[in-house]
Amino acid sequence: RGVGPSPLPMPPPLPPPSAPMVSAAAAALAATPPTECITISHLFEPNSDEARDDPHFHQDLLEDVCEECEKFGKILDGCVDPDASSGSLHLHFQDVDSAVRAAVSMCGRFYAGQQLVTTYLSGEAYAATRAGVGMVCREPPEDMPMQEAQHAEPAAEPAAEPT
Repeated sequence: RGVGPSPLPMPPPLPPPSAPMVSAAAAALAATPPTECITISHLFEPNSDEARDDPHFHQDLLEDVCEECEKFGKILDGCVDPDASSGSLHLHFQDVDSAVRAAVSMCGRFYAGQQLVTTYLSGEAYAATRAGVGMVCREPPEDMPMQEAQHAEPAAEPAAEPT
């Protein structure tokens, strides 16, 4: 016979407070057709002192995110719009499977106090976004074949030589 009252059963664990938000973001991601390009939103506050005052902030952020996402596959290109109200960064992967693994892994994570949301975007939308004024872009990797580098970065018209 035991001494004293029997212990009360433990209540079930409570879900984290962000669980509904993660589920909604994951459901939205799952509802769109995957592509080789993803957008990760809520990475930074465009009007923060750090984003405004540090000239390397966006390039450093891009490199940090690329380093994390290269665990999922080869990244052909990446860019950040410093003025995007959503604090977004865009990545172009070599293949859809890599983009899907990265998108699923990053969706719902917290970064700098914000919960990340990931979405897919078409190659055309990625190219149009990358061509935007003021974009901070990643240099194509040195080992990228020339054809891929031309796809990752739209070719600019050569400037006319003064005569």
